[in-house]
Amino acid sequence: LYTATAKGPGGSVSRTIAVQVTYPPPTVDFTASPTVIKQGQSATLSWNTENAQTVVIKPGIGTVNASGSVTVTPSADTTYII
Repeated sequence: LYTATAKGPGGSVSRTIAVQVTYPPPTVDFTASPTVIKQGQSATLSWNTENAQTVVIKPGIGTVNASGSVTVTPSADTTYII
């Protein structure tokens, strides 16, 4: 809040205003290459985020940088969530 006060011979008057700060929502681009592999093969997960303070990939990967990539070798069909 900001307050301005004007004073003069006839008294004083104050006015207060509020300034609201909004933040842009996080965005994410998340890909796997390839999306179909044979058992024992690997895929690369790649991501890029903006306006994110924390980025987590599940299952089994955990907290990661705002952008990057990781190689995974799942033993069964796996859905990765960022």
